[in-house]
Amino acid sequence: MRQIRLDITRIKTGEVVRSVGPVPESRAERVLRGMLINLNRDEYFVKEVEVVK
Repeated sequence: MRQIRLDITRIKTGEVVRSVGPVPESRAERVLRGMLINLNRDEYFVKEVEVVK
């Protein structure tokens, strides 16, 4: 199973405020959809930065 690393980034500054992972692909999908981390989507976004096989 693939492992994915995610970065949570502040929209205004582009600053990475937290890195998550590597986590399993299924968990990463839930984070990207906003199901596991309670984020203010107006201030932050989550992006996939690395896939580890």
